[in-house]
Amino acid sequence: MADEHEHVEPGSGNVFADLGFEPVEAEELTARAACIRRIARLKERRGWSQAELGKVIGMAQSEVSQLLAGKISRFSLERLLLALNALGIGVRIMLVETDEPHLVVEDQVEAPPTRSA
Repeated sequence: MADEHEHVEPGSGNVFADLGFEPVEAEELTARAACIRRIARLKERRGWSQAELGKVIGMAQSEVSQLLAGKISRFSLERLLLALNALGIGVRIMLVETDEPHLVVEDQVEAPPTRSA
């Protein structure tokens, strides 16, 4: 049973911000993590080895291993976006003027095709 005096603080919705990163850096790390998750899902869905994935996205197998292990700091957002593009994932960048700088990544996963009766 939890201690009655235990205090749990709700998260901000961005784990990197909660870990103390500056807002812009936290948003970029979140974007990179989203790209890595999508690449990992595509690898699994296509049944590829790390070497096969590496050939498609232009990385050595050892780099793919680091990527899939979540070594976010080793991969720039640009490099991850190019890898997604090589996998057939379109990337849309929208520039919007705001009072506070921010970076948002939305991963729009397509729904699987429905079966017709």
